[in-house]
Amino acid sequence: MTEPHFASCRTRCDQPAYYRIYVHGPLDMRWLCEYIDMRVERIVGANSVVVTKVAGELVDQAALIGVLSLLSDLGAPLLAFECFPYSEE
Repeated sequence: MTEPHFASCRTRCDQPAYYRIYVHGPLDMRWLCEYIDMRVERIVGANSVVVTKVAGELVDQAALIGVLSLLSDLGAPLLAFECFPYSEE
């Protein structure tokens, strides 16, 4: 498993972008999917370390803050996130 890394995102605050968010530990995927419209995947790495990846498009950075706040409220430590500007192509 390659390590997640921080990436810069060259997008405006009010534009959609695709995000991958990595948090430490397992999260209840069914419960989380009821609150956010993103794909949730559990990754088991070396030494059985569990990382949860949450990925999908968010309409703006306010939506990103909402997802990050939810993950924080769940006690899931943020490991990294990646941002990819939305393209209409």
